Amino acid sequence: ALVDRMTFDTTMDYEVEGMNPVEASTIAIIILCLLSSTASIRVLMVEEGAIKIVMNIANEAMARMEENTIEGADGADAAANENDADIVCLAVAMLTNLALNAQTRSHVVSAGAVPVIIGLSQGGNESIARACASALRGLTSDDNTDNLIRIMHDGGIQAVLYLSSSTRDVVTRRNCALAIRNIFSHTDTLE
Repeated sequence: ALVDRMTFDTTMDYEVEGMNPVEASTIAIIILCLLSSTASIRVLMVEEGAIKIVMNIANEAMARMEENTIEGADGADAAANENDADIVCLAVAMLTNLALNAQTRSHVVSAGAVPVIIGLSQGGNESIARACASALRGLTSDDNTDNLIRIMHDGGIQAVLYLSSSTRDVVTRRNCALAIRNIFSHTDTLE
């Protein structure tokens, strides 16, 4: 099976026989995103290192998008950027799915996903920004004040304020407003 041919090593590089990196990233992130939608699998995914893998896939896709933008996007580069934007959106959707579970939410925050999500949100792509706002809202829907304080220290408030002021998208703005409400609804975060 394809999943059996997929290998993940300690440097988070991944290879699939006979596929280019974009194809391999697309298949890997689709599988991970689908798996993360199943509540009973989320904890196992976190324990097996899925957070680092998905952050690596998203960062590589963003790097390819930036490289294509710097080189000047022709038709092929525009299509490649669209594919990479889809990869990033799926990666952030996976992190959002992991944020649905209180047990895995703290692992997402402690694995350093918040700065990655913030970095991805600032690329100027509206779909990615929407996905990132959703992830930040999900990560802040926690009674664990330590998580909320870490999100604040990682720049979560500034990112949410930037996202809400730089978009006209109602869904992105709503998720940003909910993230701010979630953070400031705990008195410990006001200190």
